[in-house]
Amino acid sequence: GLMQLMPETAEELGVADPFDAAQNIEAGAKYLKDLIDKYKGDVAQALGAYNAGPGASDRAGGIPNIPETRDYVDAILKKLDVKPPPVIPPP
Repeated sequence: GLMQLMPETAEELGVADPFDAAQNIEAGAKYLKDLIDKYKGDVAQALGAYNAGPGASDRAGGIPNIPETRDYVDAILKKLDVKPPPVIPPP
């Protein structure tokens, strides 16, 4: 789908047809807003949670140190003209 919602997330958000563009985008935007709220406005962490899942973000205490996730967060922040946070190695 457009917003690449995982099936469980789409179901939680009430998406009947994840391939319906309007439903997909509306649910994806709501999910991203929910993550931004959860992480108290930390857009980078919200993007990390969107990409790797909130569980991975919570366990990492920030953006998960997964190359694909770091690249995704960095690319979106660059488009927003926001400097990415530093990589903190796991304990």
